[in-house]
Amino acid sequence: MEAEKVRGKKGKEREAGWAVAGYKVPSNFFKTCPYKEELRLENEIFKALADPSRRTLLDLLHESGGRTLNELCAPLEMSRFGVMKHYAEPWAIELTTLGGWTMKKWLLAALLLGSLAACSEKAIDDKVTKESVAEVSAGNHTVVNPLSDAMNRGRHELEKNVAVDTSYYKSRDVARGDIVYYGDHDVSRVVALPNEKINITNGQIYINGAKLTAFYGAAHIRGYDYKAFQNSDIEEPAKQNLIEEIYKKEVQEITLNGDEVFVIGDDWSRSNTSTFRSLSLNELKGKVVGVCTTCSTP
Repeated sequence: MEAEKVRGKKGKEREAGWAVAGYKVPSNFFKTCPYKEELRLENEIFKALADPSRRTLLDLLHESGGRTLNELCAPLEMSRFGVMKHYAEPWAIELTTLGGWTMKKWLLAALLLGSLAACSEKAIDDKVTKESVAEVSAGNHTVVNPLSDAMNRGRHELEKNVAVDTSYYKSRDVARGDIVYYGDHDVSRVVALPNEKINITNGQIYINGAKLTAFYGAAHIRGYDYKAFQNSDIEEPAKQNLIEEIYKKEVQEITLNGDEVFVIGDDWSRSNTSTFRSLSLNELKGKVVGVCTTCSTP
């Protein structure tokens, strides 16, 4: 009897919590679940409802159950290569009466909620490369003035007196995030490595189907990401034209050879055919290691 009182009290609390979350729960839902199992099921359900991405998935399924994994991941900017974890939790079956959903849709929801983590995990980050540019002394570095300001992130650091280690790649491999020196005083950032596939969708870089989440993984103009640029004081129609051209940029998938990298300047609006391109490793003349403001202008 005491256990029933506790269960009843907790059930009402949970029902209230669900109401706040925006979902109506059958009055007998918590009563029909064994108490210990109830706690575990509740945790799983609240995880699904509290997470905005999972709520979006459930809403999409509610609109139409016949959706592919690609279609469900797309609005959340997730990779289409999520690996489906095949399981169906009991709570999915219990919720089949909610909102007129069918058991089939809820079982699919359970599968997709399990695979959501897999979708989200398909991303590539760069924890090593720093956004700031180091101040260095001349030392044995070659000091150059780049031909363009394609690497401008709003502070103009790499427009002159750029220090280059010309021997760096003689003993080391090129890495994602490296700023490389090549051609006729060109500098740009490596975003894709040999044998990788790169494509750009809506201004976002994808490597082998995985979202590049590094600070240089999406379109920027003078250091502005899409949201910041939308709120900038740039006048129309120039702002909208740049949004369409840069922040919604599309590049079909390119497969790099074993001796190629792909470079993109940090300011996409300033990047041209020399700083937004595939590049042979043989063309690399060195790695940019910083700027030398005390050096005389070359």
